[in-house]
Amino acid sequence: MGLSGEGRERMGASQFLQWIYAESAEASRSELQFMIGAYQTAKGDSRYLETRLLERLLEVLREYSGLTSQDQRGKWEEEEAAGVTQGSRKEAEEVEAAPYREQIRWILAPTVIVILQGLAALDQQRFERLLPHIYPLLCALVEGNDGRVRSLLSNLFLLRVGPALRIMN
Repeated sequence: MGLSGEGRERMGASQFLQWIYAESAEASRSELQFMIGAYQTAKGDSRYLETRLLERLLEVLREYSGLTSQDQRGKWEEEEAAGVTQGSRKEAEEVEAAPYREQIRWILAPTVIVILQGLAALDQQRFERLLPHIYPLLCALVEGNDGRVRSLLSNLFLLRVGPALRIMN
């Protein structure tokens, strides 16, 4: 999807950043497809691969859903102790990010689709090992507007999460 130097000069800074973000998301999809496939077919001890895959899944799903990392929550707790309330900090950050949130979701939707398809393709045992870590983020995806993401998410909950929680056959 490369862009020539002349093409980059004609676009504004905001468009250029969106282009860079889209390029990064495309590379991320390829990386995730490879990692999910390698994790699915790994023989023996796959803890290292599982850890790396989980890190990437969490990174993308957090970015898409707009949820913050545990590190950010820890920072807020420190600021709250210093007199800055978590609510006011979160509201300020949401106001700053609001104009870009839907653009980020639009750019990341194909990557989230790769993730959901990959999770659905995992055998149940491997899926269940990842589930405690990704479950809150899967729940957060329900709020999204992308019909493809919601459809895949619905199937994932019906066919994988339900049985993992022993609430469906």
